[in-house]
This record gives sequence, C-alpha cells and structure tokens, in this order.
Amino acid sequence: MAPIDSPRPSDILLRSGKQSPQHSQHRKGGLDPCKVLDPKRKTLQSLDAERIMTVFQEAVKRLEITTVLPKVLETLPRFSVVLGQELMTHMERHLRLQDRFTEVTSDLNTLVRPQKDESNQPELEQLREDMLKHRATIIAQGIKNSLRDILRCFKKNPKSTEAILSSNLMRNVENSLLMESLTSLITMMRERLLTTSFEQHEKMTYLSDVIKREKKTHSAKEKLQQKYNEAIQGKEAELLQKLTLEKQRKTLTEALKQTSLDSKVFKTRVTSYHEDILGCRKKIKEDRIKHRENETHLRKTDKAELAKLQALFEILEKQYNAIMEERRLQEEENARRQREEQEQTNAVTTIQAAWRAYQFRKAMAKKVKKDKKAEKKGKENK
Repeated sequence: MAPIDSPRPSDILLRSGKQSPQHSQHRKGGLDPCKVLDPKRKTLQSLDAERIMTVFQEAVKRLEITTVLPKVLETLPRFSVVLGQELMTHMERHLRLQDRFTEVTSDLNTLVRPQKDESNQPELEQLREDMLKHRATIIAQGIKNSLRDILRCFKKNPKSTEAILSSNLMRNVENSLLMESLTSLITMMRERLLTTSFEQHEKMTYLSDVIKREKKTHSAKEKLQQKYNEAIQGKEAELLQKLTLEKQRKTLTEALKQTSLDSKVFKTRVTSYHEDILGCRKKIKEDRIKHRENETHLRKTDKAELAKLQALFEILEKQYNAIMEERRLQEEENARRQREEQEQTNAVTTIQAAWRAYQFRKAMAKKVKKDKKAEKKGKENK
C-alpha cells in the first residue's frame, strides 16, 4: 500500500487546475447526490491511515470497557467463570484499591483541625493530612496501574471482552453519551481517511453547487409560492364577490317574492274589509230604522206613563207637604216644652241654692251669738 502522502492522479489533476472525469460527470448532474458523498473506496489505502484507525478503535474499545467496568465490579461474582482466574485476581485487587482510596478520601474529608491555642496539635494534624494525601496519591497511581493491567488482560482475552460488553450492563448518562459520540466519530474518521484531499475538495465543490441550486430553487419556490398565494387570494376575493352578489340577488328575489305575496294578501284583506264595511253599513241602516220605530212607540208609551206619574207625584207631594208641616209643628211644640222645662229646672236650682245659702247664714249667725254669749259668761266669771 502507498503511503498517505504519495501523490495520486486526482491530486495531480487538482494541482494542475484540471477537472477529473468523475468531477465533470458530477457537474453534469448524472450521478445520485447520495452516492457522490459516499467514499469511493471501501478500504484504507495507506499504512498510516490504518494505524490511525486501529489506534482510535483500540482507544474506543478501552473506553467502552472502562465505562462498563464499575457495573462489572458491582456484580463481580456473576462473571467469575467468564473472566478467568487472572482477570478475577486483577479485578479483586482493583476493587480493594478502590475501597482503600474511598477510605482515605473519607478520612481527608472528615479531618477536623484543632483550635489554635493548643500546642503541637496543628502540626500533628497537618502531618496526618499530608500523609493521607500522599497515601491517596499512591493508591490513585495503583488504581491507574491496575486499570492498565485489567485492560491488557481484556486485550489478551477477547472472549471476556465480548462477554462483558454483551451483558447489557447499563452505563450512566454521561458515559452513554460519550460512547455514542465516539461511535459517530469513528464513522466520520473512517470516511475522512477513505477520502483524499482532491475528493474532499470535489465533495465540497459539489455540495457548494447543490447549496447554490437549493438557494435558487428555494428563491424560485418562494416567488412561485407568493404568486400562488396572490392568485389564491385573488380567486378567493373573486369567489367571495360572486358569492356576495349571488347572495344579494337571492335576497332581492326572495324580498320581491315576499312583497308580491304580501301585496296579494293585503289586497285580499282590503276586499274582505270592504265587504265587511258594506255589511256593517247595511246592518246599521236596518238597525236605525228598527230603533226609530221602537223609539216612536216608546215615546208614546212614555208620555202616557209620564202623565200618570205626574198626577201621582202631585198627590204624593201634597201628602208629603202635609206630613212635613205636621212634623214641623210637632217639633216646635217639643222645643217649646223643652225650653219651659229647662227654665223651670234652672229656677228650681236657683231657689234651692238661695235657700241653702240662707240656711247656712242663719246657722252661722246662731253660732256667732252662742260664741259671744259664752265669751261674755267667761269674762263675768273671771
């Protein structure tokens, strides 16, 4: 295989400014765009490219094992048969180192410094902290070395690698995203290594042409879409106008029909009302004739009855006047008698009062005389 930097016919054409036959064919648009973007080669053509791809794939494989290793350590007895004695020994040693590292970091986190006034205590605590940090560094280095040993053992034992990778152990979210990105990166790197610089330039040129055509197509599409929208709006406006006119025409036709129908009904009603009026006038005329005859008869009857009533009224009036005169005289006589009785009563009351006053004065005079006599006798006795 030729080295990756060796000149190729396509590179020579690119340097000379000429287009390759394939590029001319692409420019004519005779190939499928998806096939143009695919690599023309299926295998790597240079040793350096194969080395790069091998190293990268090996690194991805190691990362794949490393990301699933915590889950394997959690369920280590499950893989005791598949991993073998050597891998199990390295795994157990790695697990012990992790436990020791966890203890040391826990001690570092829980380390409490004493107060400053205590002598020698800060130095001892600082010394202890330094020792723990040094120990943590040594254990961390041991974990790294242990991980390298585990990866070497997995490399020598492909069946164990396949067993743990096919066991459907769940990675955390970050590791899953990392592996997806690396898998995509492998595909991209392989495509890039399978493509020469001229082919890459050819792809970019083709993509640039495609993008330009897409922009032109998009611009033309927008213009056509705008024209289409304007045409649709015009058609809709025209259709709306037609519908409006049709609706107005229908409304006017219905209004005329309704007006004609109302006119016929009105004429029918007027005719009916006119006939009713004529009938009423005839009935009124007949009733008026009848009423006049009845009125004449009633007037004659009323005159005779009125004469009788007037004669009777005169008799009753005379009787009434006589009764009223008799009642007046009786009332006057009663009033005179009441006045006389009242005068007599007043006279009796006056006489009685005068008599009582006379008797009172007489009694008082007698009493005064007696008092004077008694007073005189008293003086004489003294």
